[in-house]
Amino acid sequence: MTAQEAPKKGVELPPAVVSLFEEINAFRAESGLSPVKFSSRLVRAAASHSEEQAKLDYFSHESPDPKRVDAWTRAELYGYNWGELCENIFRTNQTEDQLIVQETMESWKSSGAHRANLLAPKVKDIGLGIAEYSNGDKVVTLVMGREL
Repeated sequence: MTAQEAPKKGVELPPAVVSLFEEINAFRAESGLSPVKFSSRLVRAAASHSEEQAKLDYFSHESPDPKRVDAWTRAELYGYNWGELCENIFRTNQTEDQLIVQETMESWKSSGAHRANLLAPKVKDIGLGIAEYSNGDKVVTLVMGREL
């Protein structure tokens, strides 16, 4: 990963996040689309949504916290001035990084709306976050966007 792609200098991303990022850009390239790059603000928005879902034991695009109610609000909360924005979430009981990434991508590619988000032509930036529920399930949040 290059410094341009990293959220912040010196920040280590979990291996599953890096692998998912690479798979998404490979899928975009297969479709003739430009790659996306990490945005530290979208990483925080995505990671915080995954963490909240796991902590409060829910699975939804909508947060019970009105200050974090949807992806657009969460992106703005972390200073992302979006012109385009989309979000995918996925819950899995896989424990190995490779299987988490594989199952997430298969699910998103086979779902019309999720696939459309992965292949959104105008997005430039990405944020990904993975958190673990108390029962061991994982929740993956993807936020992609383009700033104004």
